[in-house]
Amino acid sequence: MQNHGVKRRGLLFCLIGPAGGGKTTFCERLLVEYHDSVRLSVSVTTRAPRPGEKEGVSYFFTNQEDFKARVARGEFFEWEEIHGNSYGTLQSVLDAALSSGVDLLLDVDIRGALNFKNRLPKDTIVVFLAPPSSEELLRRVVQRGGASSKEVRTRIETAKREYAKVIELAKSPACIDYFLVNEDKELTYQSVKNILLAERTRLMRLDEAAIQKICAISPDLEKELV
Repeated sequence: MQNHGVKRRGLLFCLIGPAGGGKTTFCERLLVEYHDSVRLSVSVTTRAPRPGEKEGVSYFFTNQEDFKARVARGEFFEWEEIHGNSYGTLQSVLDAALSSGVDLLLDVDIRGALNFKNRLPKDTIVVFLAPPSSEELLRRVVQRGGASSKEVRTRIETAKREYAKVIELAKSPACIDYFLVNEDKELTYQSVKNILLAERTRLMRLDEAAIQKICAISPDLEKELV
């Protein structure tokens, strides 16, 4: 969506929710449909690449020594250790996207999304996607295939914790911005798109000089009105 050439600040767009909520599918569709203005935020990790993963596309792969050196230099906006491997989001990646009007899709859990929201509240939009019922949640988790019964239980337990957090934060003004029930995938995707496009046009994200130029009434026009 163009706004008559008015430059804007980019967004940090977080699609979060339990497995089966649709966030992966919707991210992939946004990246295709808005390939010129939406990108996936690529993190740095110390874990080994998995089959099919590409450097600079899936992750920036490095070792623990280099990762710790980057932490010491303050290069990360945030970082954490998961199962013995380190993951971090580069401050330079965020700065470049925001200043150039590119929207970054952040692949983070609810804790990570809220961290971004707390630290960059004006730049971060958090959308929670939920299946319409617990029965549908279980069906989608099982339907995805490849998960053991233990992994299914883990995903359901994770969903319970995420739902509890949503309810806790329901009245908080600066946390989760939107809650979408993903019953019809196409309609829900259209809602996700509408949120993205609407947030792009918030006045606080638009170039002030361009707005002043558009809103200026020329002296010649004022003379004609006298």
